[in-house]
Amino acid sequence: MGLFDAISKAFGKKEQKEKQIRIQVKRPRQKQQKRTKEQLMLSEWKGELERLTQHPLTQAKLINEKLLQDLYVLLEQINDKLDVLNTKLDGAGIERIGQKTSQQLSGGEQKILDLISKKDRLIAPEIANALKISRSNASLKLNKLFDMGLLEKSQEGKEVYYQLKQIKKFN
Repeated sequence: MGLFDAISKAFGKKEQKEKQIRIQVKRPRQKQQKRTKEQLMLSEWKGELERLTQHPLTQAKLINEKLLQDLYVLLEQINDKLDVLNTKLDGAGIERIGQKTSQQLSGGEQKILDLISKKDRLIAPEIANALKISRSNASLKLNKLFDMGLLEKSQEGKEVYYQLKQIKKFN
Protein backbone atom coordinates (compact mmCIF):
# COMPACT_ATOMS: atom_id res chain seq x y z
CA MET A 1 0.00 0.00 0.00
CA GLY A 2 1.22 3.28 -0.90
CA LEU A 3 1.08 6.58 0.76
CA PHE A 4 -1.77 7.61 -1.44
CA ASP A 5 -3.86 4.62 -0.42
CA ALA A 6 -3.20 5.27 3.28
CA ILE A 7 -4.20 8.91 2.96
CA SER A 8 -7.32 8.06 0.96
CA LYS A 9 -8.22 5.42 3.48
CA ALA A 10 -7.81 7.84 6.36
CA PHE A 11 -9.73 10.57 4.61
CA GLY A 12 -12.33 8.04 3.42
CA LYS A 13 -13.14 7.03 7.00
CA LYS A 14 -13.44 10.64 7.95
CA GLU A 15 -15.80 11.26 5.02
CA GLN A 16 -17.88 8.22 5.98
CA LYS A 17 -18.24 9.57 9.54
CA GLU A 18 -19.26 12.95 8.15
CA LYS A 19 -21.82 11.23 5.90
CA GLN A 20 -23.28 9.42 8.91
CA ILE A 21 -23.41 12.68 10.82
CA ARG A 22 -25.00 14.41 7.84
CA ILE A 23 -27.51 11.60 7.45
CA GLN A 24 -28.44 11.91 11.09
CA VAL A 25 -28.70 15.66 10.85
CA LYS A 26 -30.46 15.70 7.50
CA ARG A 27 -33.29 13.43 8.51
CA PRO A 28 -36.41 14.89 7.08
CA ARG A 29 -38.55 16.69 9.59
CA GLN A 30 -42.15 15.74 9.79
CA LYS A 31 -44.15 18.49 8.31
CA GLN A 32 -46.54 20.13 10.71
CA GLN A 33 -49.90 20.41 9.13
CA LYS A 34 -51.26 23.87 8.94
CA ARG A 35 -54.34 24.17 11.10
CA THR A 36 -57.46 25.29 9.37
CA LYS A 37 -59.70 28.02 10.70
CA GLU A 38 -62.24 25.41 11.76
CA GLN A 39 -59.64 23.48 13.75
CA LEU A 40 -58.45 26.67 15.46
CA MET A 41 -62.01 27.63 16.31
CA LEU A 42 -62.71 24.13 17.59
CA SER A 43 -59.72 24.20 19.89
CA GLU A 44 -60.78 27.64 21.17
CA TRP A 45 -64.27 26.32 21.89
CA LYS A 46 -62.85 23.30 23.70
CA GLY A 47 -60.82 25.60 25.91
CA GLU A 48 -63.83 27.79 26.60
CA LEU A 49 -65.96 24.75 27.41
CA GLU A 50 -63.36 23.49 29.85
CA ARG A 51 -63.22 26.91 31.50
CA LEU A 52 -67.01 27.09 31.79
CA THR A 53 -67.40 23.58 33.21
CA GLN A 54 -65.01 24.48 35.99
CA HIS A 55 -66.99 27.61 36.93
CA PRO A 56 -68.84 27.30 40.30
CA LEU A 57 -72.20 28.42 38.88
CA THR A 58 -71.98 25.76 36.19
CA GLN A 59 -71.26 23.17 38.85
CA ALA A 60 -74.28 24.37 40.85
CA LYS A 61 -76.48 24.15 37.75
CA LEU A 62 -75.35 20.59 37.09
CA ILE A 63 -76.08 19.63 40.69
CA ASN A 64 -79.53 21.22 40.51
CA GLU A 65 -80.32 19.39 37.27
CA LYS A 66 -79.31 16.09 38.85
CA LEU A 67 -81.47 16.80 41.91
CA LEU A 68 -84.39 17.65 39.66
CA GLN A 69 -83.97 14.41 37.74
CA ASP A 70 -83.92 12.45 41.00
CA LEU A 71 -87.03 14.29 42.17
CA TYR A 72 -88.87 13.37 38.95
CA VAL A 73 -87.94 9.72 39.48
CA LEU A 74 -89.27 9.85 43.06
CA LEU A 75 -92.48 11.50 41.91
CA GLU A 76 -92.97 8.78 39.31
CA GLN A 77 -92.53 6.13 42.02
CA ILE A 78 -95.05 7.91 44.24
CA ASN A 79 -97.46 8.15 41.32
CA ASP A 80 -97.12 4.40 40.68
CA LYS A 81 -97.86 3.66 44.35
CA LEU A 82 -100.88 5.96 44.25
CA ASP A 83 -102.16 4.10 41.20
CA VAL A 84 -101.91 0.83 43.11
CA LEU A 85 -103.77 2.36 46.07
CA ASN A 86 -106.46 3.78 43.79
CA THR A 87 -106.95 0.35 42.27
CA LYS A 88 -107.40 -1.12 45.73
CA LEU A 89 -109.81 1.68 46.70
CA ASP A 90 -111.97 1.04 43.63
CA GLY A 91 -112.95 -2.33 45.05
CA ALA A 92 -113.36 -1.05 48.61
CA GLY A 93 -115.07 2.26 47.76
CA ILE A 94 -118.64 1.05 48.25
CA GLU A 95 -117.88 -0.61 51.57
CA ARG A 96 -116.17 2.54 52.87
CA ILE A 97 -119.23 4.69 52.13
CA GLY A 98 -121.45 2.06 53.76
CA GLN A 99 -119.29 2.11 56.91
CA LYS A 100 -119.40 5.90 57.00
CA THR A 101 -123.19 6.01 56.75
CA SER A 102 -123.80 3.38 59.39
CA GLN A 103 -121.42 4.99 61.89
CA GLN A 104 -122.18 8.71 61.53
CA LEU A 105 -125.74 9.06 60.23
CA SER A 106 -128.84 9.64 62.28
CA GLY A 107 -132.16 8.02 61.50
CA GLY A 108 -133.43 11.15 59.74
CA GLU A 109 -130.35 11.36 57.56
CA GLN A 110 -130.69 7.71 56.63
CA LYS A 111 -134.33 8.35 55.66
CA ILE A 112 -133.20 11.23 53.44
CA LEU A 113 -130.73 8.95 51.65
CA ASP A 114 -133.48 6.35 51.17
CA LEU A 115 -135.81 8.97 49.69
CA ILE A 116 -133.17 10.29 47.30
CA SER A 117 -132.21 6.76 46.24
CA LYS A 118 -135.86 6.10 45.22
CA LYS A 119 -135.98 9.24 43.07
CA ASP A 120 -133.16 10.66 40.94
CA ARG A 121 -133.00 14.00 42.70
CA LEU A 122 -134.92 16.06 45.25
CA ILE A 123 -135.03 19.57 46.64
CA ALA A 124 -135.18 20.49 50.34
CA PRO A 125 -138.93 21.37 50.44
CA GLU A 126 -139.83 17.95 48.95
CA ILE A 127 -137.78 16.17 51.62
CA ALA A 128 -139.24 18.40 54.34
CA ASN A 129 -142.80 17.51 53.24
CA ALA A 130 -142.03 13.77 52.97
CA LEU A 131 -140.38 13.56 56.42
CA LYS A 132 -142.67 16.20 58.03
CA ILE A 133 -139.76 18.37 59.20
CA SER A 134 -139.04 22.04 58.62
CA ARG A 135 -137.44 23.14 55.36
CA SER A 136 -134.44 24.59 57.22
CA ASN A 137 -133.92 21.34 59.13
CA ALA A 138 -134.08 19.40 55.84
CA SER A 139 -131.53 21.80 54.29
CA LEU A 140 -129.19 21.35 57.27
CA LYS A 141 -129.35 17.57 56.99
CA LEU A 142 -128.87 17.70 53.21
CA ASN A 143 -125.83 19.96 53.56
CA LYS A 144 -124.36 17.63 56.20
CA LEU A 145 -124.76 14.69 53.81
CA PHE A 146 -123.22 16.78 51.04
CA ASP A 147 -120.23 17.68 53.28
CA MET A 148 -119.77 14.00 54.10
CA GLY A 149 -119.44 13.34 50.37
CA LEU A 150 -122.61 11.27 50.04
CA LEU A 151 -124.65 13.74 47.97
CA GLU A 152 -124.09 16.01 44.99
CA LYS A 153 -125.67 19.45 44.53
CA SER A 154 -126.86 21.06 41.34
CA GLN A 155 -128.60 24.40 41.11
CA GLU A 156 -131.25 25.33 38.57
CA GLY A 157 -132.45 28.87 39.12
CA LYS A 158 -133.25 29.24 42.83
CA GLU A 159 -133.77 25.52 43.39
CA VAL A 160 -130.91 23.36 44.71
CA TYR A 161 -131.28 19.70 43.73
CA TYR A 162 -129.61 16.91 45.69
CA GLN A 163 -128.76 13.48 44.31
CA LEU A 164 -126.68 10.53 45.43
CA LYS A 165 -123.01 10.93 44.61
CA GLN A 166 -121.74 8.58 41.96
CA ILE A 167 -118.60 6.67 42.88
CA LYS A 168 -115.97 7.63 40.36
CA LYS A 169 -112.84 5.68 39.56
CA PHE A 170 -109.54 7.35 40.37
CA ASN A 171 -107.25 7.78 37.35
